[in-house]
Amino acid sequence: AGEAEAAAGEAVLITKTSPKSAMSVGDRFSDSEASDEDEQEAAEARAAAQALAAERAQTMCEHCAGSLGARPLRLVACRHGLCECCVLRTVYMLSECPICGMRVRREGAKAVGLPKSDPTSITPQPSASEQEEEQTEAKSMKICEYVSTALLLEYGNEASPAGTKVAYRTFVRVLQKGEGINVKKVSFNINPSFDRPTATVDKPNDKVLGFTFEYAMAREYPCVMRIEFIESAPLTIQYRVSNVKVGEKRVAWRLAIAPCRLTRKRAPAAMMKNGVMVDVKQGGRSMWLE
Repeated sequence: AGEAEAAAGEAVLITKTSPKSAMSVGDRFSDSEASDEDEQEAAEARAAAQALAAERAQTMCEHCAGSLGARPLRLVACRHGLCECCVLRTVYMLSECPICGMRVRREGAKAVGLPKSDPTSITPQPSASEQEEEQTEAKSMKICEYVSTALLLEYGNEASPAGTKVAYRTFVRVLQKGEGINVKKVSFNINPSFDRPTATVDKPNDKVLGFTFEYAMAREYPCVMRIEFIESAPLTIQYRVSNVKVGEKRVAWRLAIAPCRLTRKRAPAAMMKNGVMVDVKQGGRSMWLE
């Protein structure tokens, strides 16, 4: 009986002390996990501080390799830093970073304008002299004027299921009217070996996408777009439709065109007939025609 009572007493003692022992082990694990999290947060903070310091120490534009100048810009998505002149020539008009090709973001639904930036992470570089400052300012003003008179087109396609096929909707739209350049009509041709286009659109038939043409097929196919202007040489974009990436509405690229590139005054007779050709069958990209 005495042994039984002693065993029962030990069981009671174990029952009473076990939770406390378990709590102690749990507390030790919690302390260890908290310590690991603190160390990870501290490491991330140090890495972020180092990255910010490196960005602030940048003095050269990553596109032209010149000075960042007085009004540089840091793109928020890819973190590349550009001088004002490169900003105006690229991300202000086009839709991707000129260095890595990542899409830029703009406030609201603006089609043209400065993209979102991080001004706290880039350091303006003042000119070495007053003369240099005047030259830089004059260059920026000239580029602003040049950009404001350019024709800006956006082209690409949307894609949606259509039974066993995919309905590809190819489009061309005017984002900025060029000086003296007005679109007359757009022709779409899915059989480039034939001169006769598959469809011709005389005026914008979609409020958002402008000039559009839709055709369903079980595979991707070429779709040549010929843009004719009222008093300028035609422009032909050799394009191939493609499926849209998950999370995106459409495939879209931009084409900025300097007025002198298409106008009759400077264009030879042969170019006025055949026009300018842009080949993006191997993959679209935003660009300037000058």
